[in-house]
Amino acid sequence: MVDNLKGREESTFVVSFVKKARDHIASLLGKLPTVLKDQGDEIALQVICDELRKMPVPLLGTFLAATVERVFGTEQGKGQTVVNAIEMLQAMQTSDEAFQRELERLNIYLPEIKEEIAELERLILDQQVPCLKVVSAKTDLKYPVEDNEIHLVLANTGGGSVTVEEIYLDAEKWEPDTTVDYSIPAAPWPILFLKAKLSVDEAHYPLFRLNQASPRIFNEGGAGAERLIIQLSSLHNARYSLRLRIPYLDLASNESDTLYHPPLGEAPIDLSFCYAPGWNKDVAPQSVLERKKVLQDMEVKFRGILSIFEEVHQSDPSNTPRIDEMLKDLGIAPYLQTVRTGLFGSFLEHFIPPLVAMAILEKRQQVLEVILRILCYLSEYEVDEERTVHLHIEELATLANNQMVEQVLESFMKERDFSRKMQLLPQILAGMKPLI
Repeated sequence: MVDNLKGREESTFVVSFVKKARDHIASLLGKLPTVLKDQGDEIALQVICDELRKMPVPLLGTFLAATVERVFGTEQGKGQTVVNAIEMLQAMQTSDEAFQRELERLNIYLPEIKEEIAELERLILDQQVPCLKVVSAKTDLKYPVEDNEIHLVLANTGGGSVTVEEIYLDAEKWEPDTTVDYSIPAAPWPILFLKAKLSVDEAHYPLFRLNQASPRIFNEGGAGAERLIIQLSSLHNARYSLRLRIPYLDLASNESDTLYHPPLGEAPIDLSFCYAPGWNKDVAPQSVLERKKVLQDMEVKFRGILSIFEEVHQSDPSNTPRIDEMLKDLGIAPYLQTVRTGLFGSFLEHFIPPLVAMAILEKRQQVLEVILRILCYLSEYEVDEERTVHLHIEELATLANNQMVEQVLESFMKERDFSRKMQLLPQILAGMKPLI
């Protein structure tokens, strides 16, 4: 019974703001013949978008205006014209269902913004003083597959107007994240995306300037409310404590203030960026924080891979299902499927070059031997191991005592026979300069 009541309330709410939107569009269409008389397409489109932004439904008018500009603009419209934009608005007036259908054609989905519109309407204050607020804020942890994201709606829920010249992201502190992620990689609606690449050497990030975004004006009653998505990557494997700082100016009183999210006194937003060579190429081996710990983790993992191949080779080298099972126990197979696919070669291609670089930086000769031994065993499978270290073969060659050892190393990489590779291995190990 309660669920049914809640469903009726939500349905009533959706109908109410759809009615407000359709009423506003009806008024807009009624004005068009007079307003657009003798106007060119560019000015006509701007007039339509300005009127849409005045829609008494927070967010929806902003989204619709931005989409109309993008879809029907003369530079980007690809054959669409102001006439087509007017026809779309007219189609929206046919019914509530037609209104939603036309929005969906523009990639604007009411269910996705319903809660944000409802929260904004609850927060809109009947007062003359501007009140800039962060609404519906959340974090979306996508790293390492994609950037971590901070989602929020920025709106003026009071009266008057304010201008926001810049939005700052402040890193209040950071600490190393020595976790290693061993996975590899196997038309949007109008949103302001702001990207930043974090670094432990920088504490403040002016997001508008970094993204060539213009200042924003937020008018009263939620007009001009905007959804922001802040996409964050990192040049270091670190965990950051972050807070948004949004200075703004009251256009009526000319007084300035600052909005913080989260508010001062509350805990900051904590976002972590582990070391993930399979995804994030921004973290160079020489920039890895607490590199010894990260290298130790990777060395243990690769020694585990080596022990799997050694164990299976002694019993039945052709038993790839057994290898797959053991790799799964090691926490790798879910991303590789089988050693006979190119995915295992792709895994090595992502992880061996940084592993070689860190081993040289940390003078861990034993790690290089582990890598070379794994390449010996892979010669028995359909894995193109030669490509896995081609980016760092020169780095390995610099450790050779003489040109003869370089030639032996090159022959080792091209050799496809397991026994022959094992014969070449001692010559390479003996001819490499010690990492001291």
